[in-house]
Amino acid sequence: MTLRLFFIILTAIVLAMGGVAAVAAYGTDNTLFFIAEGLVIVALMFLILFYRRIMRPLNALTDGLDILRAQDWNTALRHVGQSEVDRIADTFNHMLARLKDQRIRYEERSRLVDLLVQAAPVGVVILGFDGHPKMVNAAARALFDSSPGFEPFLYALACGDNTDYITAAGGTLRCSCHSFVDCGVEHRFYIIEDITASVSAAERAAYEKIIRIISHEVNNTVAGLGSAFDTLDCVLAEVSGMDDCRALMQSCAERSHALSGFISRYADVVRIPPAELVGTPVGQFVTRSAPFLQSIGAQYGVPVVVETSPDTPEALIDSTLLEQALVNIVKNAVESAATLPAGTGRVAVGTIRDAAGRATITVTDNGPGISVEKSRRIFTPFFTDKPQGQGVGLTLVRDILNRHRARFTLATDPADRLTRFTIILPGV
Repeated sequence: MTLRLFFIILTAIVLAMGGVAAVAAYGTDNTLFFIAEGLVIVALMFLILFYRRIMRPLNALTDGLDILRAQDWNTALRHVGQSEVDRIADTFNHMLARLKDQRIRYEERSRLVDLLVQAAPVGVVILGFDGHPKMVNAAARALFDSSPGFEPFLYALACGDNTDYITAAGGTLRCSCHSFVDCGVEHRFYIIEDITASVSAAERAAYEKIIRIISHEVNNTVAGLGSAFDTLDCVLAEVSGMDDCRALMQSCAERSHALSGFISRYADVVRIPPAELVGTPVGQFVTRSAPFLQSIGAQYGVPVVVETSPDTPEALIDSTLLEQALVNIVKNAVESAATLPAGTGRVAVGTIRDAAGRATITVTDNGPGISVEKSRRIFTPFFTDKPQGQGVGLTLVRDILNRHRARFTLATDPADRLTRFTIILPGV
């Protein structure tokens, strides 16, 4: 029963009682009749006044609740000249002003935090109540796009974990998982920092120092040995019956030269010159390199098919350096395809314009493929799974492509089992 209905019933009862008393007194005692009528009128007036004093505060509270429900922070309750109601209105208006102030500050801070997160150079991912991503900033989205297997790895981290992830392009992402409480519920968020540049710089400084020391010591020793072997060969040439000794000296000399070449290949990695980037049609560049690339396949009996798209745009490249990288990539692809039964290995080199209008070079082979674990280590200096490998080829490729500011990946597609080395070059 509402208060209004209750008041109407009470008024009806009072009027009925007064009416009954007036009827009973009518005709017997006129004075009592008029007194009863007067009391009824006075009671009715007091009931009306009482109703107004009770209902006005209630109406004010109802209006205030409606304002709060509508979140209309610019509306206020007005005074009606009744002290109780005016006090309620003042209290409500003061509370509403404080709520409006806090709401504005909260929205401003939230907006500032959103802007900082979106502009942050590190990746930030915040999960919602349901455990799904609520906010993914631009840096994190770019990392997800460039590393297809990275997102599941990130969400598998437990709160407090701090670990590194090696991408298919040899990059290093430092990932950490943290939490905060919002509305009484714990939320996880992830910080992703691309530390590829610092890790590469540290690796490069380390292996440059090692290679320089080894190269210096070996080359000095080999130079002395070569001179000694040549001298001995000349001496033995004048002595009859020393053919076997001469053959041994020549074999040692050849081995010394081979060792020097072996060390020189490592030294080449640290002697990469700065890239002189020039706008070049990428399709024409690959077409010019096609005969040499096909000759690499011919050595292993693996056909190398070169197909370039006519709409492949120009890119800023150093033709000499990029050709050296492309040769290493194709050689690896040919060696992988050559492990298949004779006549079944294939390698394809192609160029296209990607969705963003950038020149893209792809080298595809149908070899055994690369495992996920191997793809995360394959660009690490000196890592190799080849019996005669040195682990410098892809390191050289990585450094050359980094000098071109190119994006690149090397992975085996689980759908068609083809291994693709994809290079996306920056536009002119």
